[in-house]
Amino acid sequence: MKRKLTGIFVALACFLGLAFSIARIDNKLHIARSINVFAELLRTLDELYVDSLDINKMSKTAFSAMLKEVDPYTEYYSEEELQRADLITKGEYAGIGALLYERDGKIIVRKIYEGSPSDKAGLEVADEILALDGNAVNGWGMKKVLDYLKGQPGQSISLTFIRSGQKEPVEKTFDRELIKLPIIPYYGMRTNKTGYICLSSFSSGNTASEFKAALEELLQEKAESLIIDLRNNGGG
Repeated sequence: MKRKLTGIFVALACFLGLAFSIARIDNKLHIARSINVFAELLRTLDELYVDSLDINKMSKTAFSAMLKEVDPYTEYYSEEELQRADLITKGEYAGIGALLYERDGKIIVRKIYEGSPSDKAGLEVADEILALDGNAVNGWGMKKVLDYLKGQPGQSISLTFIRSGQKEPVEKTFDRELIKLPIIPYYGMRTNKTGYICLSSFSSGNTASEFKAALEELLQEKAESLIIDLRNNGGG
């Protein structure tokens, strides 16, 4: 009886293994076939459609639609978007060291990083960016402005801005520098017993060590409770 049961289990295991292998082969064939169909579809549209098409945009739309079938968290990143994500992860880039935001179509300075080219040139919070290298940014949108500001360390860029209460715009030239985004821009004691740590991101590298150092200093100052400020933290 034991031999019969062992034989059945072995046969079942072989059958399941064979079925799994066939399924994997079938998936590979289906993937190859789907890639060929997709490529041929794009090629046909590009050659025969009456109007010109943005093939890159169409491809990205197709990829994004496909990934929606997986789960809400799996996303497609283009090479450009991957570079921006890498920037967020590493926490450094070459630019002017100013945090911007868009309000009613206007590009406004929200924050200046201490010691950055913006800080050295006298750019201030609430200044409105009007032009970059003589090109008016009206209608550009935030993404295009940010992409233009980033570059190689040492590259210069001309920035025209206007300050609240002033009538004439100001033009200044900045040299891009490697900007290291502060992981903990501020920490300290809020009360005699309550410490406060502002954590701007969960970038790779020194996040844990910097947080630990700040926490240890607050504990030395007799902190019994702690506020961890994660506002505007984009994650990591």
